[in-house]
Amino acid sequence: MFDSIDVRRKTILFRYVAEEFVLSFAVVFLFFFFIFFINQILLMAEEILSKNVAYGDVLRLIIYAVPNIISYSFPFSALVGGLMAVGRLVGDNEVLAMQSAGIPLKTIALPIFSLGLIFGGMAYFSNDVLLPAGTMKFNTLYREILYSNPALELESYSIKRYRDRVIATGKVQAGSIEDIVIFDRDEKKNQRTINASRAVLDKNYGSAGVISLRLHDVVSIVSDQKRRGYYEYSSAETMEYNILLKDISLAVHSLTPREKSVRAIIAEIDEKKGQLKERELHNQQQILNLETDIAGAYLEKFLSGGTEVTNRINGKLEQLKTARERDIRDRSLQMHRLEFHKKIALPAACVVFLLFAFPAGILARKGGKSIGFGIGLFVCMLYWGLLFAGQTLGIRSNLSPWIAIWAGNLVILIAGISLLIVRSRR
Repeated sequence: MFDSIDVRRKTILFRYVAEEFVLSFAVVFLFFFFIFFINQILLMAEEILSKNVAYGDVLRLIIYAVPNIISYSFPFSALVGGLMAVGRLVGDNEVLAMQSAGIPLKTIALPIFSLGLIFGGMAYFSNDVLLPAGTMKFNTLYREILYSNPALELESYSIKRYRDRVIATGKVQAGSIEDIVIFDRDEKKNQRTINASRAVLDKNYGSAGVISLRLHDVVSIVSDQKRRGYYEYSSAETMEYNILLKDISLAVHSLTPREKSVRAIIAEIDEKKGQLKERELHNQQQILNLETDIAGAYLEKFLSGGTEVTNRINGKLEQLKTARERDIRDRSLQMHRLEFHKKIALPAACVVFLLFAFPAGILARKGGKSIGFGIGLFVCMLYWGLLFAGQTLGIRSNLSPWIAIWAGNLVILIAGISLLIVRSRR
């Protein structure tokens, strides 16, 4: 009988602490969700609305982009929500009352860490399943909108690449573009640069699957690939220039590593590692061939001499130096590795943050929820800075993706363990 009463008391305690944490988590989640929503979604929606896109389509685009916001909101909400919940319980002396009744801290912490695991699983599901699915839906809908409203791609002061062409635009207003530069290839595959003072979007755009631009005050420069240093200049008052919508939709449809699932990232990493290995082997074979050629050239010089052989040796030595110093890296492979660790580190942060939040909330005896909210925001900024710096260094250098992404989790984990040690000694 006493066992059943004890179980019922623990159940009541579990629910009480869990409800306190869930309430704080929900408030903070809405706070972070709103911040990320304003930062990413409303700016995008404003840009699309200015191009007269239907409100229903804008709403669907926003919904498809929500998983990207959720994946970041979960860990930060767990941290700040945990600090606020524990801070409230400590500030109202409820933790002290529980301990006086013989309830250990680990029993009080159990519902918080249990929910942290659940929130981590939800963050992983959002990042690994909902985000790729939402991005594909987003791209599909965006492509459909683009076919009915090609002006959506014409942005002020932007540079965009569409397969074999690059377009730089000045100010865009009411279907007119001031100062446009186009880099493409002509029918003979020669590089061409087209400069126009103004471009006007054809009223009948999209009818034939193209964006049709009427260019004014046009200057065209074509470089002949067969005759180096030879250029052909031409000018015209007006010129019709067409962009195939399928070229734009192909550029829009590609997924970044951030938008892929863990399984897709792993497959991509394996493929790119194989390609990188082939490049390394090819470079090693090139070095071996050069060394063989140089040895043969030295033998030829010893037997016959001659300035021509000396010049050939010097050229081969320069090529050998270049091959030995060649830094063979795949930036795309590094980005996929970083995103692989990031997709695991962010959900794991839900639990790591709580390992810091619980002892920090216990030790911060005054201030309740307000002090917990302040500490939480500071730690969130610290973690975000470490994550951003690590990802930037990981892309620009050969820094281990594990160190680059997990550094923030390790710092918070060490801080949490240190606070637990301090609390245990009191």
